[in-house]
Amino acid sequence: VTGVDVPSLETRIIGWLGGFRTDCRRLTMFGLGCVAGAAGIARVCDFMRAYPRAAAIMLCVELCSLTFQLADMSVANVIASALFGDGAACVVLVGDEHPLATDRAPAIVDTRSVLFEGTERTMGWDIVDTGFRIVLSGSVPELARGPFSTAVGAFLASHALEPRGIANWIGHPGGPAVIDAIE
Repeated sequence: VTGVDVPSLETRIIGWLGGFRTDCRRLTMFGLGCVAGAAGIARVCDFMRAYPRAAAIMLCVELCSLTFQLADMSVANVIASALFGDGAACVVLVGDEHPLATDRAPAIVDTRSVLFEGTERTMGWDIVDTGFRIVLSGSVPELARGPFSTAVGAFLASHALEPRGIANWIGHPGGPAVIDAIE
């Protein structure tokens, strides 16, 4: 997710763990930041629809500490260091026709990706002489109230659902202003 590694992280892990088939398919995704886990699951879901007898391992690694700039006393650097941390998660997913598939397991019904025009400098990082420097705009709460809210409403409506009909939500915290805007 954050950082560049050649050969890619999964190549290193496969070599270290051993026991994987030599013809396994790999897809490295980079530069997605906080949304990488959801985007990764969406891509695995697409794969499973095409290959319903397949199994997949999705690994997501976020190394936000790589963006910390010791000499940068900017508000963005301090906030990013306080809000974002390093982490990793892994999930095994199987297609509907895989021997381990069960009706009791959670199912991914649909996924959607939306790119909001003009938001390229809202969050991310720049590569500078001293490494990665955080890019963090104060417009995230406004995006959550406006375009994000509209996109979520449209996604749910495509399944005859509405936000108040969803019992539980999972979201990136992003601080109190973002949480309030999402609510």
